[in-house]
Amino acid sequence: MEVIVQKANSNLIRNMTKKIKKIAEKADLIIVVGEKEKPEMKKIYETSLKQVGNAILAGTIDDLYLNYIRRFKTVGIIQDPAMPQSKLETIVDLLRDTQVEGYIYEHFK
Repeated sequence: MEVIVQKANSNLIRNMTKKIKKIAEKADLIIVVGEKEKPEMKKIYETSLKQVGNAILAGTIDDLYLNYIRRFKTVGIIQDPAMPQSKLETIVDLLRDTQVEGYIYEHFK
C-alpha cells in the first residue's frame, strides 16, 4: 500500500477540487485527517468521496478502520493545517504497520 499525503492550507477552498483530483488519479482511498466539525474538512471529505468513491473523515486514530483500509493499494491523506505534525506521523506509522509500502507528501498551495 502506498500513502499519498496532502497538507491543506488557507487557499484550500479555492484549489481543493484540483488537488483532490490529482490525488484521486493515484489513490484508491482518501483519508481526511482533521476536526470533523470544521466545514472545510467536511467539504474536503465530501469532495474526496465524490472523486474517489472511498473516503474517511478521521478526527482521531479511532476513526481509522484498519480492516477496511487494508483493502486499498494506495491511500491519500489530506491533513488539516492546524493538526500537529506528530499526529500525522502517528497515522502514517500506523498505516505502515498495516503493510504500507511508502507515501508521497505533497502540499496544497
